[in-house]
Amino acid sequence: MTRREVSALFPGDPRTRYDDAMLGWSLAFHASYFAFVAEVLPGWLFGPLGVVLFLRYFNRWHEALHSDQRGASRWHPARALLVVVSPVYLGRAQLEELHVMHHREEGSEADPDRDMMECGPLRSALLCLVQPELMAWWYLRRRGLDPRLALEMFTHAATWSALMWLGGLRGFVAYNLVVRVGNALAWLVFAWLVHQPWLYGHVEPPEFPRPLRWLWIALVGRENYLGVRFHFLHHLFTAVPDRRLPALARRLHPPTAESAPEGPEASSWRKRQGSASEPGVARAAPGAEAAGSDVGWRSDRDHTCWRHDAAHPRGDRGGHDRGRGQPRSDQHRAGGERRRRDADHRRRHRRHPDRRDDRRRGRGAGADRRRDARASARDVHRAGRAAAGGDLETRRTCVRRRSRPRGAARAHADPHRADLKCAAARGRCSLRLAFPTMLGTRR
Repeated sequence: MTRREVSALFPGDPRTRYDDAMLGWSLAFHASYFAFVAEVLPGWLFGPLGVVLFLRYFNRWHEALHSDQRGASRWHPARALLVVVSPVYLGRAQLEELHVMHHREEGSEADPDRDMMECGPLRSALLCLVQPELMAWWYLRRRGLDPRLALEMFTHAATWSALMWLGGLRGFVAYNLVVRVGNALAWLVFAWLVHQPWLYGHVEPPEFPRPLRWLWIALVGRENYLGVRFHFLHHLFTAVPDRRLPALARRLHPPTAESAPEGPEASSWRKRQGSASEPGVARAAPGAEAAGSDVGWRSDRDHTCWRHDAAHPRGDRGGHDRGRGQPRSDQHRAGGERRRRDADHRRRHRRHPDRRDDRRRGRGAGADRRRDARASARDVHRAGRAAAGGDLETRRTCVRRRSRPRGAARAHADPHRADLKCAAARGRCSLRLAFPTMLGTRR
């Protein structure tokens, strides 16, 4: 299915649908905090209730970001009444821009969520606790501080200070504990859990255990659970609402694809399924055969626009190389592992800034070893040339490994011509000698 076909079958919701819900959950959170400050709501109840309300608010904001922006009003109270997590808090537009960058540059050095994605659960949880400060530092270091952003950050700092002043020491501890735990849980799920290999990269991901699934839906909502489980499809088709992702997965990966017959019946079965070349791939959407599109996937640079392309049966961007006949879920998982492996390789072999000049001028330890190896090779080469005038036995003792001529010339090769190779840097000598004469007679 092309992206246009997916948009026609699963259109996005208008932003007002989620802005209204986001405003409601934000008001509910602030009301619970004021009730706690007024000693109407006990602390043991405000803690879990505040975390649940914050997670619901966070999920509505995420859905509003990916919804249809056409026809939405330019200003909405929900976009101004944010739950301020930290005194150092970016504006709404900047936070939404960072999330769009995560979708566009997933896994690369330009991904703002990369540090929270590619580490272990403990380190990721610690980074998620200070996520507001990390995102502010990451954004300001690359974009700078313009007057509008400075005004928004000052407004957020003033709002946070006013809430702390109203609550006193008791409110200060309770508010920061609730928002930090809620924000850390949200980012631990959306930045670390959903990108794990056992969940990410599957069109039809595995179900969560039933008790966990019921608890998740009861506390955070069914749409949030579907968005977490089908997060890979969310990255491919960001405009599709979370509640429609299971239907999209069934269309891309029907149950019949899991039981492809083998043997003589395989060819006719593939034709019935609309794929004469790859078993186990979903049938193309209506109109795809008329357009002449193949079932091979090709990914764009932002990893969000995937389409059929007969001329490109293997993806040439983003590391999503796909073998013919390889199951799609395995290919997606292999592509994610390949991107992570390449990122780890680039991180391990990144040049230290203090040693760049030394390496350019050949002053590093590696340059010294290479210089010594070349000097040793020259010495051995001279010794070999001096021994070339001796008898045949002397020359044979110098030969460490005889070359093996290739092709038709192998049978007519001179048995007295040899390649002497040894690497002095590893305890062997690197030498290539060719004897143009044999016992003083030129050939």
